[in-house]
Amino acid sequence: MYDFEYMMKVYSSWRELAELGLQIGLIKAKETAELYYGESFGKLLVIGIGGSGIIGDYLRGLSERYEFTVDVNIVRSVTVSNYLSRDSLVMVISYSGDTIETIKALDSLKGRPVKLVGVTSGGLLEKALQKEDAVILKMPGGYPSRGAFPLMFYSVLSYLSHLQLTGKLSINDVMNSINVFENTDAVLKTASSIAEASSKDKFFITTHHEYMPIASRLKKELSENAKVLAIAEEYPEWLHNTLEGMPKDDLDIISIEGGLTSNYKCFLEAAEKALGTSSIKIRLSGRNVLEEYIHGTWLSGYISLMLARRRNVNPRLTSKLNYYREIVSKACV
Repeated sequence: MYDFEYMMKVYSSWRELAELGLQIGLIKAKETAELYYGESFGKLLVIGIGGSGIIGDYLRGLSERYEFTVDVNIVRSVTVSNYLSRDSLVMVISYSGDTIETIKALDSLKGRPVKLVGVTSGGLLEKALQKEDAVILKMPGGYPSRGAFPLMFYSVLSYLSHLQLTGKLSINDVMNSINVFENTDAVLKTASSIAEASSKDKFFITTHHEYMPIASRLKKELSENAKVLAIAEEYPEWLHNTLEGMPKDDLDIISIEGGLTSNYKCFLEAAEKALGTSSIKIRLSGRNVLEEYIHGTWLSGYISLMLARRRNVNPRLTSKLNYYREIVSKACV
């Protein structure tokens, strides 16, 4: 139970981590203001894997809603290939700093004139970024990567906002979104009820396009913390293919609903009738999409911890992932 309590403590500290992330981004933006003075970026290329790389999904989702002045592209590969253009700002994210795939992707940029920003707590990535004279948003270490989400997310969002790349999303919007973390009791109550409503060890998570970053995050949290298989797909797309192969008695369906899903309600209801089942509903809370993102992300973490406790598994331990990383560090460097 010690590790469960530790993980609960990490998620309960997200407000403090978010505030710290804001300050890291602000300070670094002021330090490097002259570096990018007069630059006109047209593309933001985010390189990252897993709990670090998902920052890119959130940025891309927000960019569509708030009309960022840059197109957001995401690389989850060991090479960057043809994503780059002369007006690209490249952001390399690995909380641990030792994600081999991300380091290899950075290596593939050698000799190419790019503007680099790194987000990491140290490791091999920090050393590689220093050699490239990159801007580094240095994260405090010691957290599980999934628990460090608000550190990375708010430092990146703060930094990009001060570079005036976030369009209609103002720095005040970013700062105000931290108030979502005041509703701890309500979020814990919701997480507990959703965990109690589930009865299977497999999950199918669905929502529409703008909330897919939250669905992807919940999928990762359920896998890492609760040790269950989870799949995430957006509707109405899966209603024209995946629906036919879905076993109605073998998995729980979780639907994520927010202020932008009202036009899609009838499609999900039709799918539930076709399957002869109903979905577990997650209703996002917030005054805008950014706040809904934050609420859904925080709630996802707590849901996964509640399920871990119910299944009597250690949410902190990731033995399969650790073994994979050990093998990769020896065989793929």
